[in-house]
Amino acid sequence: MANPIAPTTLRSAIARLDHYDVALPPAVLDALAELDRVEGLRPPATEEHDLVDAYRDPTLKAAQLAAVAARILADATMRSAWDQARNGAAQAGVRCLAEHAADILEDLRPTAERHIETMVWYAEHDAPDVATLVNTGKMEEATRAAAVPSAHSEWAALTTLRANITKPLSFEGWGRGGTWEHPERVRAATAPRSLSGLDLIVVGVKAGGVMHWPTMAEAAKVAERDNDAERSAFRSDPALSPSV
Repeated sequence: MANPIAPTTLRSAIARLDHYDVALPPAVLDALAELDRVEGLRPPATEEHDLVDAYRDPTLKAAQLAAVAARILADATMRSAWDQARNGAAQAGVRCLAEHAADILEDLRPTAERHIETMVWYAEHDAPDVATLVNTGKMEEATRAAAVPSAHSEWAALTTLRANITKPLSFEGWGRGGTWEHPERVRAATAPRSLSGLDLIVVGVKAGGVMHWPTMAEAAKVAERDNDAERSAFRSDPALSPSV
């Protein structure tokens, strides 16, 4: 059965890509047009309360009441078929996005790397405080530091979009290989602490994790290497347990 949230998934992904000025592949545009066409055929709905109201109408005969009942059944059948067709059209669009994921991710690269550059600068400068920079007259640095939370938020949105687009491919490389070129260094630097957000970025950069926006092949290679290294460490010392 088609995913009932596929229309929302497709439109949300397309809206985000539009936000980043990414030109959609023609096949995706065709899929979106097909979804629009099917949605435009939404059938009317006759509900049970319409039959209740009909029974309360003293002017209606038994045959007319039966006609209302038949229309309820017909409308329900049409609505069910339309819903399946709509979800199927949307799911086809979601799969189409996944088929063009490589090109889409490359189109997103300049934006992602710009935000990564901002966060790396922040980490390398020891997470400078905006107010302190302003008070010391370092206005250019203060402006850059003030942009860091927004850069982190946008970068997180990009990684979420990336995961959503590639989800139909059952790709698992983003978890280990999607953020750091050397996740093992980040893991070593953060153990046994539980860090997230910008705190994790600062520690990870300081540890030499190297933030990146990889292709799927690059992410898979990093993930495989990291898995192998962790398994090797675990075999060498069974007391160690995977922490990521």
